[in-house]
Amino acid sequence: MNPLKAAYTVNRVEERSVFIVDQCELYQCRSVTNDAENVVKRLYEEYGNRQFFYKDTEGTWDELVHHHGVFERFKSGVEVA
Repeated sequence: MNPLKAAYTVNRVEERSVFIVDQCELYQCRSVTNDAENVVKRLYEEYGNRQFFYKDTEGTWDELVHHHGVFERFKSGVEVA
């Protein structure tokens, strides 16, 4: 695993959303939080213009808010069913 890139697993894909789980503790690499720009770019390339949610290493779900694949900000503490 490249320590300069985030590692994550895709947990669920829905019509409008993609849910991933940060795996940085397992692979000793960058967290999704610290590599948000690249993570959003990769997700956008694979899944298109959907909402991207991730479960961080503390178990909290956050949204990676983006505009057509360009990371803009985090939206913390989202409720995920």
